[in-house]
Amino acid sequence: PLEQLAISLEKTTDSAHPSSAQRLSQTRHDELGRISRAVHSLTATASRHHQEANQLRRTLDSRVETATRRATAGLAKMAMRDPLTNLGNRRFLEQMLDELVTSCLKANTDLVCIAIDMDNFKEVNDTLGHSSGDELLRFVGNLVRGSIRDNDVAIRMGGDEFLVLVPGCDMERAHAFADRLIKLFADYARTVLPDSVRVGMSAGIASLLYDRAKDGEDLIAIADRKLYEAKQAGKGQFTGG
Repeated sequence: PLEQLAISLEKTTDSAHPSSAQRLSQTRHDELGRISRAVHSLTATASRHHQEANQLRRTLDSRVETATRRATAGLAKMAMRDPLTNLGNRRFLEQMLDELVTSCLKANTDLVCIAIDMDNFKEVNDTLGHSSGDELLRFVGNLVRGSIRDNDVAIRMGGDEFLVLVPGCDMERAHAFADRLIKLFADYARTVLPDSVRVGMSAGIASLLYDRAKDGEDLIAIADRKLYEAKQAGKGQFTGG
């Protein structure tokens, strides 16, 4: 069942359309069924976000659209892409961050930053080996990529640290994104890891306008502080917004 689920996940991630998730077994009453139903819901959400992205392009200031398009185009260069998760890397972030923030400020459009980090990830590498850790990282990369819109930017900062930049996003959507990611990852981890290995996910959310960030680096720093607060509060949750 796990192998069938893995194959279905890969196909669903490639198409990101609700109908592609129908092949997942949603009638099971165990954790595999919960993951399948969550992935189906996630895919439907991604499809809706794709439609929202099209609307976003028609409503956002052209400067924001230009900045996000240029950032996405830059990912075509292998030097800008993390080979393990297929997300942008830190170098990619450094090259596009200032322009994206400036464009959002000029357009009076908010930019939400979501910092994501796995809880107790070192325990996976130490106990099960780095290959198991890499599989978890790939899974997170697929989850993030499958749930963002075309205009959003996803980054693997290094290790088990990820960053998502979402222009034109409200806090309700940011909270829903973080909450869904955390719960889906927890279900997956419980299914593929032994009970002795406790791994979860925490997130911190910062808003360019609401938190009055001075620049992109300050926005990321605020999200990191919120992430630290989530971990201090017990892990497996998000704070901010």
